[in-house]
Amino acid sequence: LVAMERQKAWSNGHLKKVIQEEHLDKRDAALATRLCYGVLQNRLLLDFYLRQLVTGSLRRLRPITLDVLRLGLYQLYFMDKIPPSAVVNEAVSQTRRFGDKGAAGLVNAVLRGADRRRGQLREPEDLATRYSHPQPLVDLLARDLGQENLEAVLPAISHGLEMLSGRPADCAKLTDRP
Repeated sequence: LVAMERQKAWSNGHLKKVIQEEHLDKRDAALATRLCYGVLQNRLLLDFYLRQLVTGSLRRLRPITLDVLRLGLYQLYFMDKIPPSAVVNEAVSQTRRFGDKGAAGLVNAVLRGADRRRGQLREPEDLATRYSHPQPLVDLLARDLGQENLEAVLPAISHGLEMLSGRPADCAKLTDRP
């Protein structure tokens, strides 16, 4: 995730490269793929939740720490096959592995807190954050479809985006009009 952001790399190409380099078997490759695309698709919502769980600004966190928190939170809130203790332990391990040893305690505390507060965090009021779509896209859809139809359409778009891959910044380009 960090490399994709830094290098503005396409998620599908970079993910395939990492899967090959790490020699992941099919099961682990499928999990890595789901995690990567799940975090990319739900990034706005994950960050909304993290702002409630992390003291201070998310901008002060190193990119690797923020991505580990997003991955852990995605697993806790959107997946049910991995026990919370395993999610937290793996996130702490990854934080240490990728060079942010000082943040391991923070990752541990934030994800344990997230697990305890599951279902208790405030939900976003705006549709762009709730469905993790760029605001210009939501505005365009609201104008074209009408506000009354918008909330029915956004989840369908989210479901469809799970099958697509690309750079997060490219989504904003969809709304540019001549």
